[in-house]
Amino acid sequence: MEKPRQKYTIEFKQKAVNLSNRYYSTIRAAEEVNTSPVNIRRWKVRLPDGYIESLEIRKALATYLYHNITNPKQILFNYLLKLTKQKFNKLTNHKI
Repeated sequence: MEKPRQKYTIEFKQKAVNLSNRYYSTIRAAEEVNTSPVNIRRWKVRLPDGYIESLEIRKALATYLYHNITNPKQILFNYLLKLTKQKFNKLTNHKI
């Protein structure tokens, strides 16, 4: 009988990738979080910015909507602008 696939949260994936980066060993990180090295290698490719940023954006929008802010689109735009500036600063060591 086939083992059911486990659903991993984005936070779990990020933790596994961070451990792997810190230890410089995917196998050691996989043992620590009880998953396979193949999973961690796959997450390293998929996680870097796309998943995390989309999660952050959804969290930000949900927070703003929860607090009944009248113009969530403007706030979301400001948040995205801030994210983009931070990313640019990291890549180039310049400040916008």
